[in-house]
Amino acid sequence: MTLASLNNLYVTAVRGIYKAIAFDSALFPKFVESGTTTKLTREKVVKEFPDKTFNTQIILKPVLEFAKTYYNCTTLEGMPLENKSINETQWEKAVAANDIMGSAGYSNPALSNLTLSFMEGTGWFKPDYEKQEVFIWGKGAGCDLFTADCAKMKYTCKEKDKMCSSDFTTTGICEKDEMAEACPFFHEDKKGDCRYSDNLDKASGVAKSLFYGPGARCIEGKIGFEKIA
Repeated sequence: MTLASLNNLYVTAVRGIYKAIAFDSALFPKFVESGTTTKLTREKVVKEFPDKTFNTQIILKPVLEFAKTYYNCTTLEGMPLENKSINETQWEKAVAANDIMGSAGYSNPALSNLTLSFMEGTGWFKPDYEKQEVFIWGKGAGCDLFTADCAKMKYTCKEKDKMCSSDFTTTGICEKDEMAEACPFFHEDKKGDCRYSDNLDKASGVAKSLFYGPGARCIEGKIGFEKIA
């Protein structure tokens, strides 16, 4: 098994743990007020906004406090859950794609203070916010990020064959994504993470000009007549 495969298994396991202990809508009515055993009603955890594209949103106080500051949107009423997912409770891909509890399978997911604030909001956990990982998706993007308007949403891209992920760790393409309101988003190649040497296609004509391994980053350009990313 390759290192890349092991990393994917690790991410899947971590997501599974967070889902089992908190990120499951069936658990929402069991959350409690911080420092007490008083249960929160479901209406204090999640709210429906029928007139909005992102109609199901988390309204826990720690989540809202973090999100308003992080996204620079003081009028934010809730943090959207994915509206295209039936069986999963996860953050909306358009606004938190590479959070560990964002879109499954997105490149290089991070355990961010967004998810840690949700854990605090359950009343069951006291997270160590110093343990957060690098999370930059939508930072400071403002309220436009939550409009579902592709032209205003940060990290949409122009459809093309080759490109790099927003953190430059992975190769992929830009194409419309139904999980992100059909806006064009980055989709990673099956073996696109250039931090793992096993992902290098040694049969490629430009393989000798590329380096895959720890510390490697994706850049866009051309080698000879072949476009790379």
